[in-house]
Amino acid sequence: MSMFMKKDSRKVPVANDVQPMGEFAYALTTNRVAIAVLCDAQSNMERVLIGPWSEILRAINTDFCLGNYDLVADEIRVLGTLLLEIIDSGFSAEQAHQLEQYALSEPYIAENYKNLAKNTICSMKESKNLALQFVAYRIEQERADVSKGKVADLDTVEPITLPFKYSWGHDVNMIASLCACDSAMKQKTSDKHIRSILGRDYFDIPGYIVYGNGMPLTEWNVSDYSLNPLIVHELLAIGEKGIIFRRCANCQKHYLTTINHKGFCSEECRKQAARATRESYNERASKDDREKKYKSAYMYCYNPIKKMKAKGSLSVAQIDQLEAFVKGFLKKAQVLKKEAKNDQDKYKEFTDFLIVGEKEFDALLENLKNSKT
Repeated sequence: MSMFMKKDSRKVPVANDVQPMGEFAYALTTNRVAIAVLCDAQSNMERVLIGPWSEILRAINTDFCLGNYDLVADEIRVLGTLLLEIIDSGFSAEQAHQLEQYALSEPYIAENYKNLAKNTICSMKESKNLALQFVAYRIEQERADVSKGKVADLDTVEPITLPFKYSWGHDVNMIASLCACDSAMKQKTSDKHIRSILGRDYFDIPGYIVYGNGMPLTEWNVSDYSLNPLIVHELLAIGEKGIIFRRCANCQKHYLTTINHKGFCSEECRKQAARATRESYNERASKDDREKKYKSAYMYCYNPIKKMKAKGSLSVAQIDQLEAFVKGFLKKAQVLKKEAKNDQDKYKEFTDFLIVGEKEFDALLENLKNSKT
């Protein structure tokens, strides 16, 4: 028995000689949108289908031989991608609540609120995120059913958006921590571990297991009610593979890996992080060099003035004249120092200005000394 089903869970073969029964017979003819996932831990791949129940069953039953299935999506990608789509979807609990109200056709919803919900659904359907696509199509169907006279039922609508509400983000971080533990790595991730973290809500929503006719035998997990059964199914699959969650050190999105240390979700993120580190180092080095040259010019001017004051070599008026020159010189130097950041031409202008300013200071000091004598 699959752990995410209720006690009356259904493992239903779809071979031609098997007569489907109960709710599953309805599934064979309904246009209700479902999502089906095939997890292959051995090859570290998953296949995701989204479309009407009848089309999904037809595709699985014929082992995809016909090639003319009316499916919204049919993608083969890395195992665990569906989980990552849910975790990093950017879809908030507020948006989920908004779509629930829209699906239930609440009479008090303002027109602009409805338009906002419609725009959200359109963007979800156009996104590459299959989890969001499934939610968008199901919400649309529930809205259409209510418009045709079906009694609005929050218990039917709420499970559709459930993974994007409450504490899923917190849960997945706990699972990531669990998977990162040495003991958990040795024991793999068991249904008991996941059940203790996710709680009953994730296990009280039924899902279906459908066996295909191809060889080798394929086991598809299908749901038209919620993503929750598929979440648990994928957690078990990646746990069996020894895969763990990690957060990318560059873009901060989650990714799945078998390596238990800080890293990056892609080669592009690794390159961006290296580039940022290099630029930061260059900036610090450049800033240190500019600051050093500025302080050197400052001391070059004020040290002689300090000595002149101590010895009384120059009059008060002459000292004031020197200090006024130095003040203007350093003020202009500060402006050039800031402009020289990340600009090689400005940096040369800054250093040349310091050299010229020091020479002008020497000339002025010499003139003042000669004028006194």
